[in-house]
This record gives sequence, C-alpha cells and structure tokens, in this order.
Amino acid sequence: MSQGKKFHFTDEQIAWVKEHFPDTLNAEICEYLDCSETVLRLLARSLGLEKSEAHKQRRQDKALKGIRRYFLTHKPTDNSAHLRQYCFKPGNDPRTFGGFQDGLKRGHAKRNQTIREEKARIAFGLPQRTKLHLKSQPRKKIDQRHYLKGRGYIIDNENNIAYYTDQTARAVKLETGPKRYFSFAPLPENENISN
Repeated sequence: MSQGKKFHFTDEQIAWVKEHFPDTLNAEICEYLDCSETVLRLLARSLGLEKSEAHKQRRQDKALKGIRRYFLTHKPTDNSAHLRQYCFKPGNDPRTFGGFQDGLKRGHAKRNQTIREEKARIAFGLPQRTKLHLKSQPRKKIDQRHYLKGRGYIIDNENNIAYYTDQTARAVKLETGPKRYFSFAPLPENENISN
C-alpha cells in the first residue's frame, strides 16, 4: 500500500495557521499551505484549533441566504419532484433554523407521546385517533391472552375481560399485578361469550 505525501510545516506556517484558522475558510488556508483539507483538519486537530462561533454563524447565515435565493428562483413544478422534496413546509422559514435541534427534539417527543397514547388506546380496545400503522395488539397482550386461555379463563376480546370459573387455574399474581391487559371477573351465569 503506497503512502501519501508527507507534510512538514514550518514554525512560521504553524503560527500563521494558529492565528488565522478560527476565522478563515479552510479553502484559503489550504491554498496558503498547499495541502488538502484532510491534512488541514488533521493539523488543526493536533493543535487543538476550532472555528470561532462568529465564523460558524457567518457560514450558517450565508448558507441560509443561498437556500432562500434558490427557493425564490426555483419554483417546483409537477415535473420537479427532486425540488419538491427539499421545499419547506408551509410556515417553516429557514430563518428559524437557529433552534433546529430543539425543534427536532420537540418533534420526536411529541411523536413518541402520540405513539404511547395510540398504543394505550389499542390495548384498551378503543379506536385510534391517528393514521399511524401500529400493531393491532401488543405482543405481550397476545402472549397474556394465550397464557390465560391455557389456564382455563374465558376471554371476552371486545371488552378485554378474562372470566374465570370454578375449573379455572387462577393466576393470582397476574390478576392483581400492575401490568395487565385484561380485567378479571367471575363468569356470569347464562351468558355466551365468544373467545
């Protein structure tokens, strides 16, 4: 395997990099040093250099201006699907990207909360409020129903009730435990319940 070109920087070059790296574009520094950006990043890392916050903000502002200019001059049409996928949703302005990470966190938290609520509605036999494709029944509920049937319980799937009789091998821990998908009751007389 061939090794790449070795770079040896003079003390003067290193001093120049230390002075200019925080507020200068990498391309300009690479041109001065006659090296690649990869070499520059390795050098900066070894010297413990980072870009200043003011430089990062200037780069972000420039990128946002470019995005705004692009979407003002390139209106998506029916034939430009590759443009449509990059369009912002109504009400989302690129200027709000300062809190982009916070917005992502809020969005994830809201989605997770919605999923938890929908799973709870499914577990208790209620209709969903959203169009999320969730399992109709959690795996644990299916396992629990199978276990209860094996012990002789009669399951009312519509109302999530497990009925027991004198012949049922009662699962006392499950009946009184906090994590249960069914409520438990004695089997009413003269009543037909479909399993």
